Amino acid sequence: YQISAGSSALQVMAAFFRDLVKESIDRPRLEQQQEILNGYFEEGGFAVSPDLTEKHDLLVAQIFGYQPGNDLTQILGWHKGLDMFLSAVVAVRVLKSVLPLKRLAQLCACIEATIPFRENAKGKPSPLQVLHSRLEKCNADFDLGLSKEDLVLTIQQACDFWNRQLGNMVSSDPAVFLDHTWSLLPELHQGLQNRNLYTVNEFHASMVSMHTFLTGLQADKLYLQFEGKPSMHEIKSFQQCFRTNRAVALSYVRARLIAVAVVASMACRTGGDGPKSYFFGDLPAIHRHSVNMGELLDVPSANDAAHSCDMEVYDLLASGESRLVDAWFDIRNTGIAATLYAHLGEDNLCHALELSKQPPMTPESSMRLLTWLPFKLVKPILRAFAFMAVTRAPQTETLMKELESAESRIREQSPGDKEWHNQRRHARAAWRGPLGRVLLAIKRRRQKRSQPGTSQAQRSRDAPVSI
Repeated sequence: YQISAGSSALQVMAAFFRDLVKESIDRPRLEQQQEILNGYFEEGGFAVSPDLTEKHDLLVAQIFGYQPGNDLTQILGWHKGLDMFLSAVVAVRVLKSVLPLKRLAQLCACIEATIPFRENAKGKPSPLQVLHSRLEKCNADFDLGLSKEDLVLTIQQACDFWNRQLGNMVSSDPAVFLDHTWSLLPELHQGLQNRNLYTVNEFHASMVSMHTFLTGLQADKLYLQFEGKPSMHEIKSFQQCFRTNRAVALSYVRARLIAVAVVASMACRTGGDGPKSYFFGDLPAIHRHSVNMGELLDVPSANDAAHSCDMEVYDLLASGESRLVDAWFDIRNTGIAATLYAHLGEDNLCHALELSKQPPMTPESSMRLLTWLPFKLVKPILRAFAFMAVTRAPQTETLMKELESAESRIREQSPGDKEWHNQRRHARAAWRGPLGRVLLAIKRRRQKRSQPGTSQAQRSRDAPVSI
């Protein structure tokens, strides 16, 4: 309804049919849909049948750039166009007794324009220019009776229809962008469609996919323009809003990814992978309330968070249940991610990410991540982990002793022994906040003054100012 509000009748119809077929979700039931998709779904695969001769079918194929006999397996995937093509096929077959051929052609053009994330190579026709050429050819081949002005207006409406679908990306509230982006996770990673059975490793992999997806989104490739509409002023405004929301979403996803990597590491070291609900807690249900791991942690307040934290990101993590809508496959109480983000801040998020984004976690990569984090930060998460995964409490206690022993060894090392040791010390200091950083700097200056061989001039220059 948000997409079609204030739009033309053509765009309303396109909004209704555009997501009618979702191959990644509907695939188990597609055999029941073979009658309406006859000629495209053959023996478990997808192809344009060479026997198609009906003009309505040939019209759809030509607008999408296919011919009878073409294999469609190369466009499998939610972002490659198969869903849009099959949805257009259904739309035309359902409406061919109601709408004239030219209206069906315009409807197909609107749906085709929503194939996402296509390259717009410099010096080559844009996807909308290619679509205009195809529609122009269809107009001649099928005698549609569309004027030149009709052709341009149709592509402009198709362009506007695509841009409307990006409305959540330019919302003034980043939470709206996150809600819509989060809903894509089961399509990016089909394992999450098993609502109560998907594992920690599957969720970890889906977080990595989401991070890759957001990282690859480029503002200058998202918003389309055809024959001066929308204006460049509108395009630049859209792009600026998108960049702001994307930055917040990326930090949020990174924090969530690191949090699930930490739990996956604990699972790896205490017995292996298992259902996410076993470690994090059950998904919400109408008639019962179950504890989730995030509720067992004391999340630092905003005043105690690292000075480099983005307060918008922190608020979404710490108060997600009040700003974000619970997805049907996930909960938004993210106490673990909020705790980690508050301690690490943006300064240390990227290094933690490097230790977290190679699922599944192995015994070696698990220890690298868990020993890089300060033990006093990992300890309460381990206790919460043992509370949730009660059958793994003995193994968790053993892991805690291993990490405590590793912490002791790290303290005995000189700062130059390992590059990551310095980074880890910064991570441990970051959570102290601005005042803590000032006090730490004063402490270091005093230590420097007390070193043998320090001149009086140096001591005077390094003397702390009063605060």
